[in-house]
Amino acid sequence: MSKWKIYLPAIILAFSGLGLILYGLKDILIPQPPEVEIIKAEDISPSPTTLPMIVVDVAGAVEKPGVYTLPTGARVSDALVSAGGLSSSADKNYLARHINLASILADGSKIYILRKGEVVEPPTPPSTSTFLGSTATPAKGLININTATEKELESLWGIGAVRAKSIYDHRPYTNLEELKTKADIPENVFEKIKSEITY
Repeated sequence: MSKWKIYLPAIILAFSGLGLILYGLKDILIPQPPEVEIIKAEDISPSPTTLPMIVVDVAGAVEKPGVYTLPTGARVSDALVSAGGLSSSADKNYLARHINLASILADGSKIYILRKGEVVEPPTPPSTSTFLGSTATPAKGLININTATEKELESLWGIGAVRAKSIYDHRPYTNLEELKTKADIPENVFEKIKSEITY
């Protein structure tokens, strides 16, 4: 019995030491699962994309007339907002009847807002001029998109009753390109008729 009393502390100490050694080696002997980083959806921000831009001219009864750069797909209303909105002198009745605020703008478009009491002037016919004794006369056969009747407009290629009415309702036009932005005339139709019209 006395021998057990002598060796018991040594045995306990030996097992304790073995336990400490095994505990220290557990990270080596037992493989640990890899750490997984959880990324929340809100932490992932999409990379910004650059939209192509267009340049439009806004003039007339607006607070800040000028040339503005807008993203492709911008509408007439967006251009007016960029120009500071309508001025107090704007003819809002004419605007409501003749300007389509939802029209998509094309690059190089011009928007002119009439002032109260301002009259839409008919286009000035080209003046005759003399050159070396001969009189030059204006070209004939062109249809004026600001003064033509709906029937005359329907004589153009690709222009039916609906498109003729749209052209008529969105007058005046300060350039031919406005047929696409104000009257929503398709590009292929515009290319066919642009040599047959004037403004």
